[in-house]
Amino acid sequence: MLGYNSPKSADSETMHSIDNRIDQARHIALMVHSSHDADLLGSASALYTYVLTLHKKVSLVCEAMVPRRLGFIPWVDEVRSHLPQSADLCIEIGSEAPFDRREGLMVLTVFDFLSARGVKINAKMATALYGGLLDTLRGFRSPQTDVHALRVASELLERGANAALAVRALFETIPLGHLRLKAMLLADMELACDARLALLRADRAMLLRSGTFCDACVEALEEALCLPTAVLAVLLCEREDGRIEVHLHSKLVDAVSLTQKWGGIGDAKRAVFLLPASRLDEAAKQMILHVKEALETQQ
Repeated sequence: MLGYNSPKSADSETMHSIDNRIDQARHIALMVHSSHDADLLGSASALYTYVLTLHKKVSLVCEAMVPRRLGFIPWVDEVRSHLPQSADLCIEIGSEAPFDRREGLMVLTVFDFLSARGVKINAKMATALYGGLLDTLRGFRSPQTDVHALRVASELLERGANAALAVRALFETIPLGHLRLKAMLLADMELACDARLALLRADRAMLLRSGTFCDACVEALEEALCLPTAVLAVLLCEREDGRIEVHLHSKLVDAVSLTQKWGGIGDAKRAVFLLPASRLDEAAKQMILHVKEALETQQ
């Protein structure tokens, strides 16, 4: 897997196949499995605009509510929670070739896909893709920022990306509830596996006290991974239905491979999955044991 490196060009057969499927479809659904992921949402938004230019019906589907901080991404107000029955083509952004996130940062894959077709990237597309780059690469401070990403960012700005809007939404606007939740998460953070694993837990009481949802926890997860000894950060968030939403961010171990047994989706650096209903402390023990085994394998 390539993590955030420049995406490989999908083989011509795969590209020809997706072009034919889009051409033949009358109603295309673009599905995103993670509502807090600017990389996937920005990619889906740009493809949404592209499909509209083909004069086809298109729907943007995501089961969970899109957080307010990603409200700047065009078309997120059109997101629906269920797959429309009339859709005759569903493309899962991030897990289906040629839009398989494991081939690289998704917004770069979509940018290359559109460019190869001679699509004129307008301001809406540019803002969506730029927002995905900006958030996933943490304001271009991430070690995974490479020459290709910076070149694409520059071109998106030239094509009308609203950088000021994206920066303000992503880095300069923090709801009070998010700050309160982050304080609780970091105060109760547990270090395990010789401080190589940072473990955060958010139960229903914490979410209710802060008036937030699971997506608000991810910012604290990124900060926990900045600890000098941490190579993995795991967040366990208790959902209303009792299931545990798990986010895993990694500097070392491939995140998707590590979470494959639970159906984790994402890329080499980040993955998300659901555990059956259980107590948070039991889920924490399970994750610590699993991570410990993975780290020992790496040595």
